[in-house]
This record gives sequence, structure tokens and C-alpha cells, in this order.
Amino acid sequence: MRPEKGSLHSKFNLLLSPLTDEDPYKYLPTYHGATVYIVYFLSIRLKRPFLLPDLKERIEVFVSCQVLSPAIPSTPNTKPQMKSHTLQSQHTEIELMLLDACSLDVNKIGELQIIKSEKTIKEIELFLLCVETWKLTERKGSLFSLQIVDGNATPMLKIPIYFNFPRFFSIPSISSSTLKIQFMFKVSVQLVDQSKLEKEVPVSIFLPNAS
Repeated sequence: MRPEKGSLHSKFNLLLSPLTDEDPYKYLPTYHGATVYIVYFLSIRLKRPFLLPDLKERIEVFVSCQVLSPAIPSTPNTKPQMKSHTLQSQHTEIELMLLDACSLDVNKIGELQIIKSEKTIKEIELFLLCVETWKLTERKGSLFSLQIVDGNATPMLKIPIYFNFPRFFSIPSISSSTLKIQFMFKVSVQLVDQSKLEKEVPVSIFLPNAS
């Protein structure tokens, strides 16, 4: 068929086979990590008559798997719990409550309370870290950051922490014999004298409404 001049729109769809026990990692969700990348590309080629070069294009497509392998938990083993953590020095004490497991569509992940601070706080930041292990090589990287406090906050005031997981950079936690992708929250408190208090807290991530 010879198309007429102008734009031609042709609809098509692709069906990805579901994960199986024999090949549990045939498809994984799109993920752009610190050192591990799981990406999918769609290649298109338009063949043209003799002596005319073919037209080619390759674009990245976003894949979100709803069928899970046993190595990717659809839900945590227990209901997500708020766990208490303390950032403490001689002059500063901060109480931190964070979920130990989160769905990718969760909003509120915890709260922060400044118990005392004899030194002025410059800012408090929350980082989403990834810990990627490929065979025997482990790498840690920062994927996303969020400023919780700018300046000296009121002591004893409970500050809620809301966080939207960047889907492009986060997927359900994966653990297998060769590949592990795990996540951590890091809270960093910077004082005006340039000293810092930091706390890293592991978190399991799972798909929303996956069961």
C-alpha cells in the first residue's frame, strides 16, 4: 500500500508475556538507578524503495509490571509500621518516625519532631537512597532529595513528612541470587556551624494494590 501525502497514524499494541517461575526476571519495571538501569526500547524501521535509505527510530518505552515474581513482594510480610529513630548529639535531639515499608503510591511516610536544638538548624533534608547489588558488587547512590525544614523550626512541633516516590527512579524492592535493589531513607540535619547529623533507615517498597 502506498500512503498518500501527509500524516499517517497506525495504531498497534504490544503484549508482554507474564512472568513465569521458569523465567521470573524476563520482565521487570522500568528503572533508572545509580548504577543499574532496566530500560526497554521500541525500534521502528520504515523500509523505502531501492536506493532510498530506510527511516529508523528508537524510543524508550515505560514498562510497569503488575504480575510479580516471588522475589518481588506484592505486599510486605506484615502491615507497614511507623518506626521511631533518634538523631542525637550533645546539643541537638530530633525524633523521627518513618514507615518501614511503603507502597509506591503512598503520600505520608512519617513525621519529625525537634526535641531540642541549642545550635541553630540550617536545614533538614530527606534523601531516597538505592542500594544496588549485582552479583558481588554493591553500590549505593542518591536518587531523590526533599527539603523538610528550611531554617530553625519550632521545638516540639510535629512536622509531617510527605513524599512522592519518583516512579522513574524507584521500583518494588528486588532480592535474588544475582540482583538486589533495595532502598533507604536518609535524613540529614545541617547546623549553621556546618556540622551534620545523619540517619539512614531501610525501607521496603512494594506495588500499590498488588495482591
